[in-house]
Amino acid sequence: SLLAGHHVVQVAAGGDHTLFLTDAGRVLACGRNDCYQLGDGYEGREAGPEPQQVSTLRWKRVVEMACGDAHNLVRCLDGSVYSWGLGSSGRLGLGNFKSVPQPCKVSGLGEERCVSVAAGYYHSFAVMEGGKLFAWGNGTCGQLGTGKFESCCEPVQVEEPGNGQRWRAVRGGEYHSLGMTDVGSLWSWGLNNDGQLGHGDEERCGRPKGISELVGTKISCFSCGPNFNVAISNGSQVFSWGNNRYGQLGHGDKVEQIEETLRSGSHGPLVLSVSCGGRHVLGLDRKGRIWAWGCNESGCLGIGDNIPRLAP
Repeated sequence: SLLAGHHVVQVAAGGDHTLFLTDAGRVLACGRNDCYQLGDGYEGREAGPEPQQVSTLRWKRVVEMACGDAHNLVRCLDGSVYSWGLGSSGRLGLGNFKSVPQPCKVSGLGEERCVSVAAGYYHSFAVMEGGKLFAWGNGTCGQLGTGKFESCCEPVQVEEPGNGQRWRAVRGGEYHSLGMTDVGSLWSWGLNNDGQLGHGDEERCGRPKGISELVGTKISCFSCGPNFNVAISNGSQVFSWGNNRYGQLGHGDKVEQIEETLRSGSHGPLVLSVSCGGRHVLGLDRKGRIWAWGCNESGCLGIGDNIPRLAP
C-alpha cells in the first residue's frame, strides 16, 4: 500500500485530486496538480499518482480538511486555517485572486479559533468558535450569504440566522450553500434554478433563509451535490431535494423536487451519515452497511454493474 505506515483518519476528494489526513495530523495529497492542488510547491508537475506529504504543513497539526473543485482548506489544532490551489474568484481567501502552490494562512479570519471548514466547488467557509460564519470565493449567485451577488477574495461574515441561534456547520454545492445552526435547523442560500434551496420556488437567494418544510425537524447530517442536497434527521429520516435528472434523490423516479421530500422513513434504511457526489449519493446506516443510489455510468455506486439506481 502506498499509504503503508500511515493511519488515515480522514479523506477528502476534490475535482480530480485527493487529500489524506493521518492520526499524526499530517496531510498527504495525490492527483491532478495543474492548479497546485497538491500543495507541494512544484509548478511543473501536472499530476502526482502517489500520495505525498504536504511538507509546508509538517510543523502544524491538521485536524480537518475540505476540498473544492481545485482548491483546499485545512483547519489546524490551534484553530488556524490554511488554503492552497486555484485562486480564481478569490476562493483561497488570501486577499487576491492568485493561485498558490503551497498552503498559506487565511489571516483575514482574525484571532478567534476556527472550529470547522467547508468548501463548495468555487467558494469556501469557516465556522468560528463563537458561532460566526465566514465565507469567501465565488459569490455571483449569492452563495456566500452576505446579501450581495459578488465574489470576495477575503473572508466576509455570513448573515446570522437570528432567534439566538449560532452557526454550527456548513456545506457548499456548486453555486449554493447550506448551513446548520446549533439547534439543528437548516438554512440555504445561493442559486436555485433546480430548486436546490428547498424554498418551494426557483428564485436565487443572497441571504440565509430557513427551509420551512424542515421547521421542527432537527438535522444531524447533511451534504450538498452540485445542485441537489440530502439531509438526515436525528430520527434517521432522509430528506432530499433539487435536481433529480439521474435519480440521485432516491425517490424511485427522476422527477425534480423544489421542496424537501421525505425519501425514506421507518421503512427505509436508518442512515446515519450521507455524502453526495456529482450525480450519485452514498449513505452509511447504523449497521455499518453502505447504501448507494443515482447515476452509475462509471460503476461509482460500487455494486458490481453500471446500471443506475433510482432508490437505495
